[in-house]
Amino acid sequence: RRAAASAAAKQRSEVAPEGPPPAFSSRPPRWTDNEDEQLRAIVKRLHPVIANTSQIQPEQIRDIHWTAVSDGLHKSKIERLTRHHRSKLERDSDGAAARVPSVPNAYVRKPAECMRRYTKLRGAAKGGAEKAGASKGPWTEEEDRKVVDLVSKHGP
Repeated sequence: RRAAASAAAKQRSEVAPEGPPPAFSSRPPRWTDNEDEQLRAIVKRLHPVIANTSQIQPEQIRDIHWTAVSDGLHKSKIERLTRHHRSKLERDSDGAAARVPSVPNAYVRKPAECMRRYTKLRGAAKGGAEKAGASKGPWTEEEDRKVVDLVSKHGP
C-alpha cells in the first residue's frame, strides 16, 4: 500500500506544471559598468569620508545607509531611461504628452545587492583579496617601484 502511494506521489511530481513559463528570471541582471560608476558616486555623495578612505573595513560598509543608496541608484536609472525614451513621446496639438512609453529594464537593486557590490568593488569582501578581485600573479614593475619608494620613505 505504501509503495503504491509513493509511486503515485512520484508520478504527480514528475508531471510538468501547467501554464506558461515565468515571465521574469529569478536572478537579477548583471551589474553594468555604468551602474558601478553610479554606485560609487552615490556612496561618495552620501558618505564622503568612507568613500575617500584607501582601505575600507567591513564595519564601515555596514555604517552606510544602503536603502538611500539603492533609492539613488534607481532614481538615476529611471532618469537616464526617461531621457533616452523622451524622443519617443507622442505629442498632441497642445504639446502635452499623449502617451508615455513604458520604461524597460528598470530593475530596482535591493540594498543588500548594493552593499555586496560595493564591498566587492572596494576589495573588502569576506574571504580575502582574491575573492574581491585582486590578482594572484607576480607583482608588476609599477607595484615594485611603489614598494621601494614607500620603504625608502617610511623605512622597513
